[in-house]
Amino acid sequence: MRICGAEYESALMASYGDKAKSFSTLLDFFRETALEKMTVEAFNNFMENKINRYDENLLNKLYDIFNYLVLFKRGGVFELYRFRQAEWDGPRVAIKKEDAPCSDVEDLESEIEIYRGMSQEEFISGDFGQSWTVDKAVAERFAFDTYPDNPPGLVIAGIVAKNAVIFFSKTDNESEVIVERGSVKSTTICYPNSAIK
Repeated sequence: MRICGAEYESALMASYGDKAKSFSTLLDFFRETALEKMTVEAFNNFMENKINRYDENLLNKLYDIFNYLVLFKRGGVFELYRFRQAEWDGPRVAIKKEDAPCSDVEDLESEIEIYRGMSQEEFISGDFGQSWTVDKAVAERFAFDTYPDNPPGLVIAGIVAKNAVIFFSKTDNESEVIVERGSVKSTTICYPNSAIK
């Protein structure tokens, strides 16, 4: 699924200890299940029969991973990458060119300015996600809606070469540009104009 399994396993062990085996149980249980049978009812039955369903935090995290599996079975890495929700508490998914379908990348200029709404923590780390947009307003919406608290979200502008773009569709309502990891250059803060705290 293009995730760092060791990194995610370490995080689960740190958070759940012995209960971390519940995630392996979930994967084993649904590995061979056909997509059409992966329903909320099937998940609830799994929880009823295999897991302590009274641990709400564990239940929520398992349900997020269940949704990862559904998306992956539906359309592979690309479907999982594009349609996982920001609020799902699952591992980071990386995407490569071979995972993406044909798109409108050739219609882009040789270098393009792109934008990303992100947390201050992400900006300071320099380890940026792969989803950007050519529409600054979309990045602003994401920054304000996802990180409305203190510290607030940021909008970052960057430059990327067309040959580092994995996917771009002219018909996408968010004007998303998916880029190779580490390919964005010359990043600057567009909003807010104040320094990082």
